[in-house]
Amino acid sequence: MRNVFVILLLSSIHYLLFADWKITRGPNIGEIYFMGPTFYSFDSGLYHSTDFGETITCVDSSEYWIGSVVADLTSGVIYRERLAHLDISYDYGQTGTWEIAQINGVSMTLSSGVTEGWVYNSITKHSANYGIDFMDHEYQGYIFPVVNSEIDCQQGIGYAISTDSSNDSLFVTVSYDNFDNLQLQSGLNLSGGQCFISRGYNSGELYLFCPYGYPVNSNSQDLIFSNDFGVTWNIINNFNFNTAITPEDWGIVGGRQLGELYVYATYYFDMGASAQIYIYHSLDFGKTFTKHHPWGFGTEPLVPHFNCVPDSGNAPLEVQFVDNSIGDVTSWEWDIDDDGTTDYFEQNPFHTYADTGLYSVKLTITGEEGSYSIVRDNSVYVTNEVNSNEESNQYSVDNIQLSNYPNPFNPSTTISFSLTTEHTESTEIQIYNVKGQKVEQISVVRGKTSVSWNADEFSSGIYFYKLNVVDSPIKKMVLIK
Repeated sequence: MRNVFVILLLSSIHYLLFADWKITRGPNIGEIYFMGPTFYSFDSGLYHSTDFGETITCVDSSEYWIGSVVADLTSGVIYRERLAHLDISYDYGQTGTWEIAQINGVSMTLSSGVTEGWVYNSITKHSANYGIDFMDHEYQGYIFPVVNSEIDCQQGIGYAISTDSSNDSLFVTVSYDNFDNLQLQSGLNLSGGQCFISRGYNSGELYLFCPYGYPVNSNSQDLIFSNDFGVTWNIINNFNFNTAITPEDWGIVGGRQLGELYVYATYYFDMGASAQIYIYHSLDFGKTFTKHHPWGFGTEPLVPHFNCVPDSGNAPLEVQFVDNSIGDVTSWEWDIDDDGTTDYFEQNPFHTYADTGLYSVKLTITGEEGSYSIVRDNSVYVTNEVNSNEESNQYSVDNIQLSNYPNPFNPSTTISFSLTTEHTESTEIQIYNVKGQKVEQISVVRGKTSVSWNADEFSSGIYFYKLNVVDSPIKKMVLIK
């Protein structure tokens, strides 16, 4: 196994890994480009798909190492960074169609704009004419060092992700004037060593994929989401690939439909005798994924992974466990409450949780190479909260917004919410521990849309909160002392 970390110093900014580095969206629904291995090279293949990654075409296999790729909103246009040059193709990246747009001074940190012909070189500059000329940005207020950047779906809005000197915190900043000025949105207890960011379908939506965990030093690769320009974040999934075989390269990119997200992973092993490409496609903001395996040679790795559908709700709660494991699996063992006893041997079993609580789930898969297991802590949350207030029936999960900031926090956090209809005097915020026990109930006076929770008397750990209305979303927050 080899680890790829690319470090580039440019204009006093420290870059590590970037949006649109390995995978990028095309202008059409279902269209993606990504870099990957070929039969001849591990790094230089460029692939194109028009069916969400289910099938792919290798459009170019270059002898050069490619730093990053990014597609334009113009049909067929794609850019690549190669040896500090910016190349452009007007024919889907086909071999022999590349032209040099900029000879030097371009880093790997490319991002696509939301207008045809616009391409960004991280936060430092952008081009509005297909990379021929670039306009410099002032980037006042940026936090050193920047490790990642992305462009919003709305023209002129962009994001920069920075880390501190200890590399154990991330800071999210936003710009509303093409990176001339930036302002701090939030701080996250995340490792800055490797973190991928991508915009979503709507303005203000952001995904962060952090292989080194949330909080720092946890053993899962977490996917977190914000729909308020990076102010508040919530964990929506994790890729718990804690096996002997780990992905060589990762990448994420939001799609062209509401809730659409792609996660890209490649595996190289057996001393280069095997290489595999996997594309995970989601249409529900990364909650569940469809796995595609469009290319590979040699033996597949054996890697367990699964989804829980749904992952929260009132008892009795019926959950389907969807196997998304990689490799030639011959048997499955599910421990749906992680008590050491196998409950199901089917590939995709159903289970009804009759009792309230927070359940961890363990999956063990077996193939010719042996057996591998993963445990997804606190995967399923079962409650029995039903509000008897008839007025609560007017609310649904579609018109309730619920979040808290900061998250993680110590010792206080502000819980905010919004409803399409003015709430009544009986509205409450209910807080639960990991056992599903209610530990706090905070009344919200009429007209207010936020409350502060001081957790001085509570221990570090994961807590859940919701409104006392029917179909309220259940959100997770982390107290770190």
